[in-house]
Amino acid sequence: MYYKKIASIIFLQSLIISLIVFNGAIDAFAPIHTANINEIKQIGHLMENDFNLFPIFNIMGVVIELVTDISSRDLTITPVQLLPMILLYFSLIYKLSKNYVLASIIIFIYLLTDTTGTPEMFFWPHGIGKILFYAILLILLNIYSKTNKNPSFNLLLVIFGLSLAFTSYDLYGMLLILLLILFLLSMFLNRSFFSLNKKTIPQYLQKSPNILNYCILLIVIELGLSKFIYNTLIPIFRTTKYVEISAVDKLFLAYFSAGQTENPLADMVLSYPSIITGLNITKYAILTISIIICVIFIIRKIVKSEKSENVNIYDLFTISFFLSSVIFGILRLHIGQIPITLLYTPGIFCTIWLYRFTKKFKNWAIFVIILLFITTCVSQYVHNNHDFVARDQNMFEYVRMPAYWYLEHGEPVVVSDVLTRNVFLLSFSEYFEIYQKSTDNNRLSFKEVRLMSSDDAKFLVQKSNITQTNKYYIINYKLGSVSLGNWMFFKSWKYSKDKIDSNLKIKKIYDMSDIAIYY
Repeated sequence: MYYKKIASIIFLQSLIISLIVFNGAIDAFAPIHTANINEIKQIGHLMENDFNLFPIFNIMGVVIELVTDISSRDLTITPVQLLPMILLYFSLIYKLSKNYVLASIIIFIYLLTDTTGTPEMFFWPHGIGKILFYAILLILLNIYSKTNKNPSFNLLLVIFGLSLAFTSYDLYGMLLILLLILFLLSMFLNRSFFSLNKKTIPQYLQKSPNILNYCILLIVIELGLSKFIYNTLIPIFRTTKYVEISAVDKLFLAYFSAGQTENPLADMVLSYPSIITGLNITKYAILTISIIICVIFIIRKIVKSEKSENVNIYDLFTISFFLSSVIFGILRLHIGQIPITLLYTPGIFCTIWLYRFTKKFKNWAIFVIILLFITTCVSQYVHNNHDFVARDQNMFEYVRMPAYWYLEHGEPVVVSDVLTRNVFLLSFSEYFEIYQKSTDNNRLSFKEVRLMSSDDAKFLVQKSNITQTNKYYIINYKLGSVSLGNWMFFKSWKYSKDKIDSNLKIKKIYDMSDIAIYY
């Protein structure tokens, strides 16, 4: 009872502190989702492109706005998913650790690890996807525990899996890989899989064919009902120029100020302070050590075990989650993302496993959690003090007037950084809502407000031989850092302002202190 009170205090403090720390902070892609929701609400139905990525998320957003009468701009920074997210994650961590205090401390670390708080707190497709994903993991662990006999869990698996397919493509892919690995490991462990003597097989291994059936069902849903693979995934992997700066170069340029120096934009890439580099090295080093120790223990347990019942579902789940993260990370690496962060959750799970199932490394696990707590707090403090996080208490209201001006005076094509472009789109949807009824014909295509490419950036700072582009360039000088898509993060435009203003190939046609438009 005493430990539960301590856990409750830590849990509540995690909620309060996260709400304070992330007040006004958003992910650069967040406004585009609520802009899309606002347009769907005005039109009255989903457009064809809306079925490609997040149809269930879009419908959910429309329902929330209609029921609560909240605006799309306010919905972007409302922590609607915070409570269900941390309750499910807490339940999952407690299921793995059987320790309330440890689970509550990990919740604190989990909430403050991200720099914007968007994936865990605010309305976000992959955030809603995480809620479904954690629910599925909890159900799987309950289904394959020896005490569970509730058949309704199977129905919930199907419902949540179907919902995840149309909510978060990232976590859906992760789930498919996890299920396949879990099934293959179960097959390997259960050498008498096709034996008629089922009594010698542990209950969770007897249910392993259900994993394959569930996985096949999810694959059929993805290939038969979703258009993501055909319209998005395959074109990305077939586009050879998609990765403009490799993931390895991004990593070294950002954290070690070294890498692809021959790239003209290398000096513009955002470089973090050495303390951030040190904190991240420390964090991922101890998590990697936990992963290595845990994997060695589990593999030895599997290989040396003469009886399959000596290996429990938590062993299979932990190593399967790690392997699925590695495979998923390799796929993300191919399209230019730095996949090092994908080791974080497997590292947490492996640390929990060491805490619960080993005596020799239990103190190590406690040390890892304490060190993660310290590094997370310090890292969050440094990020906020160096203006790396996009933050505005008024949800970037200063972008509204330039967006309205562009709608009335500008013409396609217009390009900008990820956040400014997406806030422009949100402002466009609000403009249509205020001044005219939106129809299918006047809905702006996302192609008309494009993400700025590296070639555009080179042209702006006079590092390109291009003579004319016939584009509108929206430059947001207020942001502490900018992203040009494909996970390319650059220093604030204010450091390149002189080069942009002195560029004779473009003219400044709009200037409102923080926002300037060039043509």
